[in-house]
Amino acid sequence: MSLTETLSPTPERLNKSRFETPSTDQKVKRDAYRAMSIFQSLYASGKLSSEELYASEHLERHYWGAMGAKVGDKGSGEVSDNHQPAITVHNAALDAMSKLIDCPMTWRALVDTVEERATPQDIGRRLLPECGNRPQSFIAGLAIIKLGLRKIANYRSRARERP
Repeated sequence: MSLTETLSPTPERLNKSRFETPSTDQKVKRDAYRAMSIFQSLYASGKLSSEELYASEHLERHYWGAMGAKVGDKGSGEVSDNHQPAITVHNAALDAMSKLIDCPMTWRALVDTVEERATPQDIGRRLLPECGNRPQSFIAGLAIIKLGLRKIANYRSRARERP
């Protein structure tokens, strides 16, 4: 077994999620695999727009930051521009997003996608059990996810336009 085969994800793991193609790192000469988020794989397949992808990255960053993960590039202390602890800033942003998305089902779908890496099919099956088959549950879950991401994207674009 070669070194590349040893470092690659198992066939089961490859079937469960998407990975970016292997590339050689500049410091280490080996193939590196990078797992794509559900949002990135939906964007790569043309199911999400670039604005929705940007909104999903914003949501993921604030969600994991609110959970205490280091998500910024400000170093280990991670203090925001107005000198508040970053976890407070992330919590406030996450709270604002949850209020912006007034439908609890849509918010739950976004949180499940970020936290559990739930696919649109899982979301559709979980939140709308009357969807009988896989394509129907995928379309229903994708519609719920896109609705939430569109609300975040619209809010962010309006916030950037304000003087």
